[in-house]
Parts: sequence; structure tokens; C-alpha cells
Amino acid sequence: MKCCVRTCEKTHKDGVKFFSFPKKKIQCSNEVQELQNLRRKAWLKKLKVTRTDQIVDGGTEQVGGSIAEITKLLEIVTKEKNELLLDNANLLQLNEELVSLIHQLKVELHKMRTEKAAQSKCSFLEEIKTDDKMTLFYTGLNTFKLFSGIFQSLKSALQSDPRFALTLEEQFLVTLMKLRFNLWRKDIAYRFKIHPTTVSLYIEKFVNAMFIRLPIVLLRKPDREAAAKTLPLSFREQYPNVNYIIDCTELKCETPSDKIDAVSCVESKHLVD
Repeated sequence: MKCCVRTCEKTHKDGVKFFSFPKKKIQCSNEVQELQNLRRKAWLKKLKVTRTDQIVDGGTEQVGGSIAEITKLLEIVTKEKNELLLDNANLLQLNEELVSLIHQLKVELHKMRTEKAAQSKCSFLEEIKTDDKMTLFYTGLNTFKLFSGIFQSLKSALQSDPRFALTLEEQFLVTLMKLRFNLWRKDIAYRFKIHPTTVSLYIEKFVNAMFIRLPIVLLRKPDREAAAKTLPLSFREQYPNVNYIIDCTELKCETPSDKIDAVSCVESKHLVD
């Protein structure tokens, strides 16, 4: 079948003939068109298969090599991970041991500080406990057993408090030392490492307790005959009828230097040094 228009015959590079206008390509025969399509498909199929084979053949080796490398790297990472986990477990165990050791050291340090503080405060009392001569010198009592007996008779009238800087027994010792030697408050404060005001509070508390409790225990009216036998010779001549001899302690008080102020000074406001 021929075309009804003027055409020029051309040949494709694949050998397929077709007809075209000068500016537009057209096919004038169904056979030519079918043949051209078949050849084109064969050429495209051949080109596609060749490229695919090349890609598959080269890619198989490349992918295979990549899988081997990934597997090897995975094994290395897994091994390093296990080592890190093991190191982490060891570090956790070491950390627990260090925490336990630090806690033990803190407990021991607190214990040592407590014992040191107790020794610094109670060392004087502990020395008196083991030496009756020191007890007699500082308290006027012959033995520490007598000291403890008098303290027990006063203890029921006193209230203990863990916030006290000194124990009740130490407070009683402070009171007896003040009554025996009339020590300055600062002297006692330096000895027992407490404040001078605290010394005054301890002394006042124990003096009041002694005033209430000790007369019942210690102050007993002796018989007339026993008083006459124990009366000093100087008293027998001048005061033969004396039944009691009260030994007092002199306590210095702060008083105004001006005589007018001294007269008007209220006794309850005197401060014991």
C-alpha cells in the first residue's frame, strides 16, 4: 500500500526503512511499522538483558563482599559490647564496695570524734574516779564512792537532757569544785569546755537540789553527848553549849564601787563570778 502523499524514503540505523516528510516522520505501511516495532523491542530487550547481567554479575560479588564485611564488623561490635558490659559490671561492683567503705569510714570517724569529745569532757571526772586523793582535793569528799552516793540521792530531783553539754554527774562535780575553791566561772568553763553562763546554770540547779534533798540525808541532829565529845577544844572553853558548827564558803559577788549604788543594789541581781 502506497502513501497518497509525497514522501521521501529513509533508512534507520537499525536497518528499518520508513518514510517521512521533510519535517515530520510518518510510516506508510503497517508491515513496516510492525517490523520497526519488533526490531526496536528486540534491540531494547538485548540492551536491557546485557546491562542487567552486568549489574547482577558485578553486584553479586560486591554484595557478597559487603555482607562478609558487615558480618565481621558485627562480630567485632558484639565482642566490644560484651567487654563493655563486663567492664560496666565490674565498675558497678567496685562502686558498691567504695560506697560501703566510705560509709564504714564515716561511721568510724564519727565514733572517733564522739569518743574524743567524750574523753576531753570526761577525762577529769574519769581521773577522779580512779584516785580518791584527787576526789578529796577537788570535792572535799573522802572517796569517789561517797561522791556517787550523794549524787544518787540528788539524781531523783534532777532531769537529764541529752542536749546538756555535760552529764549530771559532771555538773555535780562542777558545783562541788565551785563550793570548795570558789573558782571563777571562766576557769571552770575552760576546764570543761562550756560557756560561763552554762556554769552558773549548772551550779544554781544543783545548789537548789542540794538544799532540798541533802538535809534529809546528811543533816541529822546528833545526840548531846556525841556533840560534847566531838566539840573542838577552843569551843569547849568559850562555847560549851554549842550543838552545831556550820562551815560556810565565802563567795565573791560583783557589787558597785559607789557606796550609794551598793546600798541600793538588789541582792538578787548580784552575779556570782
